[in-house]
Amino acid sequence: MTRKAFKAHCTRADGWWAVSVPDADGLWTQAKRLDQVEAMARDAIGAVMDLDDNQIDVQVEVEFDDPVLEQAVANVHHLRAEADRLQHEASAAMSTAVHMLRDKGDLPMRDVAKLLGVSHQRVGQLARR
Repeated sequence: MTRKAFKAHCTRADGWWAVSVPDADGLWTQAKRLDQVEAMARDAIGAVMDLDDNQIDVQVEVEFDDPVLEQAVANVHHLRAEADRLQHEASAAMSTAVHMLRDKGDLPMRDVAKLLGVSHQRVGQLARR
């Protein structure tokens, strides 16, 4: 069964999310909360285009009239991606440090844990990798 992708463009209007789906014959619907948009769009698309729910992928895209709001959301997404990248980098550095301190430094796990600010159990997990 082939899945079909649709973009649901959302804008805020009078306390509701106005939702347009251009690729579904210009379909319009609305939802009270943003977390309801995907389901509302999926139901409306299914009815208009005679598709089952399991044939429909909906990508929700929010558009704000105020560029300051757009920038605030974009900034959060950027910073979260950067935080994820840094977390991955910190994990790799932690693993390297554990192996260096244990192997080259000949330090016991509890000393390594104290130096790195983690539990000795975590050091044990990293030392086994």
